[in-house]
Amino acid sequence: MPSFQNIKKTVEKEGLIYIGVTSLLKPIEDFNLFKEWLALEFHGEMKYLENNLFCRENPAHLFPNAKSAIVFGLPYFHDNNTSTGGESKIAQFAQMRDYHQVLKEKGKKVIRCLKLDSPEFESRVYVDSAPILERSLALLVSNNFDCFIGKNKCYYHPEYGSFLLLAEVITSKEFLNNMDINSKNNSLSNPSSPCNSCDLCVKSCPMNALEHGYLNSKKCVSYWTCEAKNTVPIEYWKGFSNFFVGCDVCQLVCPINKKLFIQNRHQSANITNKISICDAATISKDSFRNIFSNTVIFRIGRERLIRNALIAMKVANHEKLNEAIEKNKNEESSIIKETICQIYDYSG
Repeated sequence: MPSFQNIKKTVEKEGLIYIGVTSLLKPIEDFNLFKEWLALEFHGEMKYLENNLFCRENPAHLFPNAKSAIVFGLPYFHDNNTSTGGESKIAQFAQMRDYHQVLKEKGKKVIRCLKLDSPEFESRVYVDSAPILERSLALLVSNNFDCFIGKNKCYYHPEYGSFLLLAEVITSKEFLNNMDINSKNNSLSNPSSPCNSCDLCVKSCPMNALEHGYLNSKKCVSYWTCEAKNTVPIEYWKGFSNFFVGCDVCQLVCPINKKLFIQNRHQSANITNKISICDAATISKDSFRNIFSNTVIFRIGRERLIRNALIAMKVANHEKLNEAIEKNKNEESSIIKETICQIYDYSG
């Protein structure tokens, strides 16, 4: 059986951050908080989050004989521009190659290495592809007391802050926890969190989405720019002034993150960070495919990217807005057509 140290070395060899290993004998402690969040209907149109709750309560139900979890992360802070002002931008997780692809590939390499020691075990890698409470699981396996969930509802690592994308290998091999976690309060409502004396993220959220200790997705810019399938209600447009794909405001203003920005800028290919909102608003089908085919923006789709960019241009009173609208006048997309109609009704 591979040791924890060997697992750590294998994960780090792939350029990932090893978070920890744990048995799945017990349910996730924060499952009730998740159910409360659902009951408040803060998940908006993401009705799929209501499915397979038994797996969210305990990932051991993901497949027969699943017994342990190996959790790792991909650091993704790579932009020198930490300002929340200026022209509306693309959030950092969407500036790089699609993290689902990256983490899936690296996770499979981790599995292959582990099979050299234990070829008989079954394992699967998950990246936003299964009903797992990832942040809670990451806290469960964390081997450092400084890991916590911030008021912005992000998982914080002591070296990489909240700019860390999580993934898991769920395996049929049974591991004991890599440390005794019972002595620390690592739940999402941890009262000893370093955030307790600070609420900059709460105050800085452009749409006040962080309320009553929860993230209300229906007010979150990331939700409206990445998850919403149709038009965006005008009441949420002002949130597009900083970002038109995703949103990093609550992470960029965080004092803990700012301390880590200089020494931990992650070197990755910034595929999308140079495209302007005007270029995004008028992008052709071929250009969209060529630029974004390997990014999360390709999952969002061209229609919604144009929708987002047009909204950001309107909010900013962009000098090229009318030109962008003119270039989209023959678009067949109902989303684009309806957004243009909304623009004429928008009063700011």
